[in-house]
Amino acid sequence: MAEDDEEKLKRRIIKFLKELKTLLYDQPFILKPRDKNDQGFIDSGLTSKTFFYEITFLALSDYTQGPTPDETYGGEYWIFGKRYLQKEFYIKLKIVEYSSGRRGVLLLSFHRAEWPLDYPFKKSK
Repeated sequence: MAEDDEEKLKRRIIKFLKELKTLLYDQPFILKPRDKNDQGFIDSGLTSKTFFYEITFLALSDYTQGPTPDETYGGEYWIFGKRYLQKEFYIKLKIVEYSSGRRGVLLLSFHRAEWPLDYPFKKSK
């Protein structure tokens, strides 16, 4: 990735995360109902309340992919990863606009990662 493209992507990620956090404080996220997502909460040891707290701390270093066009629901989604209880978790979310004109956060996926995630902006130790 060219340096200019990398900087543009970093700015987009940071802008997305700021908007995400602002929206989360205005109203709770919506979790896409899926057995896999329910299992993700069990595997992580998080409740929806503690997950809300954790998601507000997502950072550029947690970014893995996106924005990716959402062929199912429209718009675009982003993928992040986090570790809980020594397990890596896959977090796919997006900002949605409702028919009322309000915007909110839709959590499409939260489960153990099924493959190793790549973190292009995570500094190696």
